[in-house]
Amino acid sequence: MLSESSGLWLEYLAQTHQNKAFREFYKNTKKYFDQGRQFSYRIDGKTKKKSDVNATLDDLRIIRALQIYAQNNNSKKYRHEAAERFAMLQTTSIQKARVLNFYDVRTKKELVTKVL
Repeated sequence: MLSESSGLWLEYLAQTHQNKAFREFYKNTKKYFDQGRQFSYRIDGKTKKKSDVNATLDDLRIIRALQIYAQNNNSKKYRHEAAERFAMLQTTSIQKARVLNFYDVRTKKELVTKVL
């Protein structure tokens, strides 16, 4: 399972005003992917283990879905959730005015990937 897919689905649900489905799916997204300050980018299908690493773009997509839902429904609860998630993400994945691609919660460091 990927947080990328969850974020895309949450955006779709929010934009199409499928409010009950959005709330339930976000609840499950948090249950499976939440690492406290960020979302894991992947859950291993066999072991159900969360990756220690996020994908910041995926986190931002989930936060955007929360904002869309909050705006569509005038929801203070989801507006607060979006702001809180962004503030937490800033403590890991935004450093020195630079957005990191990946952050490892175990090592507390940016995961650097090599481009081929």
